[in-house]
Amino acid sequence: MKKITKYSKHFLILAAIFLSGLTAQSQTPGQYNKAMKEYYANGDYVNATLTAMAFLRTKGRNKNAQKTLAVSFNLAVEGLKNDINDLMEKSKIFSGDETINERKKIIKDYELLESLDRKGREILMIITKKKVSFNFDKIDVSSKLDAAQKLLLEGNEMAADMHYKKGLVLMNKTDRESQKSAAKEFKYSNYESTPKSISPHK
Repeated sequence: MKKITKYSKHFLILAAIFLSGLTAQSQTPGQYNKAMKEYYANGDYVNATLTAMAFLRTKGRNKNAQKTLAVSFNLAVEGLKNDINDLMEKSKIFSGDETINERKKIIKDYELLESLDRKGREILMIITKKKVSFNFDKIDVSSKLDAAQKLLLEGNEMAADMHYKKGLVLMNKTDRESQKSAAKEFKYSNYESTPKSISPHK
């Protein structure tokens, strides 16, 4: 089984945002409270925030959920921004498919920030009686997201060229395995598929 890194975890978080709306009614206040505390204690501030929001959609006056949200929201935002900065530094120079993965993760993080911003404003309207002070700064990453998407497109072109050149080298070899590998490289260069579970060229 592949190890889930702190970066790939964000793919699961995006799915959790969608599923949280579908499963909100199936959770009891006790289950929400337990999950929220566990996420927070483990430093998973994004999921702590999402769970607190789901909790407050059913019990808007719950003080524990409000206290957790008031703190975890800003910690989640700060953590995502730090991840983005780390990934931007790593992916500054193109070094292959891993660069594509990093640039895709940057986009996912920006999309998650946008989602948190929207959900944060929505939940503050739902809470009719605020028992703690909320200080959520407006998050606007639209221009940065556009720039990240352009970098991904540029990376896709560089990756396609890289795979095409690898294919040419392998094609000149006579053994069967090299011919098979050459065919795969040419396929990757056409954005049709990618090595292993990586999907950088789509």
